[in-house]
Amino acid sequence: MSQTRLPLPTCSSGCPFRSQPTTGNRDLIPARRSTPIHWLAIGAILAWVASGLGCQANSAPKGKATPPVEQARSSDAHRPPPSPTVGSSSGDRKRLVDEDSPQAISARLTATAVVLIRAGQTDLALAQLQQALLKDKDNLEAIFRAMAILDDRGLQKSQAGDHAGGRADFLTAGVFARRIVTQGWLSRLTEQQQGWVANALYNEACAHSLLGDKTKALTALSMALESGFDHPERIQTDEDLKPLRYRSEFAKLVRQYVRLEPSNQ
Repeated sequence: MSQTRLPLPTCSSGCPFRSQPTTGNRDLIPARRSTPIHWLAIGAILAWVASGLGCQANSAPKGKATPPVEQARSSDAHRPPPSPTVGSSSGDRKRLVDEDSPQAISARLTATAVVLIRAGQTDLALAQLQQALLKDKDNLEAIFRAMAILDDRGLQKSQAGDHAGGRADFLTAGVFARRIVTQGWLSRLTEQQQGWVANALYNEACAHSLLGDKTKALTALSMALESGFDHPERIQTDEDLKPLRYRSEFAKLVRQYVRLEPSNQ
C-alpha cells in the first residue's frame, strides 16, 4: 500500500471545467452554464477520490500490522534463553569439580593412609591405598606406600615362620615395584625410596626362585640390580637364589654388577 497522497485537482487557467467568455452570436454559441457543471465536476472528482480511498482501505489487512521489530521480538520468544555467564564463580565451580575428581579422591585416601601408617595400623592403611588406586591407578605415592607395606609385612611373616604368606606379600610388592620401574617413575623418588623399590624387587626375585619360576626370578633380579640394589654381592651367597646360579643369565648379572674388592687382610 502506497503511503503517497495523490494531489487533488485544482481549478487553474487550464482547467477544462472553467467557463470561457463567448464572442459573437450567443444563439450560435450558447452560453455554458458553468456553475452547475463546475459543481458536478467537483462532485465527480470527490466521488472518484473517495472510491479510490475506499478500494485502498478494503485492500488493507484487517488486523493490525506487526512492525518488524515486534516480529523479531515475537520470534525470539521461541528461542531458548542464553546461557548465564560464569563470571567470578567459575573459579569456585572449577575447584568443586577438581575436589570431586578421581585424582583428588585418591589423594585424600592416600593422606588418610599415611596417618594410619604413622599410627601403626598398616592393614587399614593398605586398604585405603587399594581404594586410592581404584580411583587413580597412576597415584605414585599410593603405589610406593602399598609396595613398602607389603614388602615389610612379607619380611615379618617370613621371620615369624609364615613363609608362604611372606612369599605372597613379596610377589604383590614386586608388582608395584615393577610398575614404578617400567613406567619410568623411579627418578621421581628420593634415593632412599629408590632403595626400597630395589629391595622389593630383590625379595620378589627370591620368592619366584623358591617357587621354581626361574625366568621371572631372573627378570626381577635384573631389575633390582638396575634399580640400584645396594648389596649386589649378596646374590652369590643368598640361598633363596641358589636355583638360579646355574643359569647363564645369572652369571652375566654377576659379571655386570658384582665387583669383588680385594681383601684388606
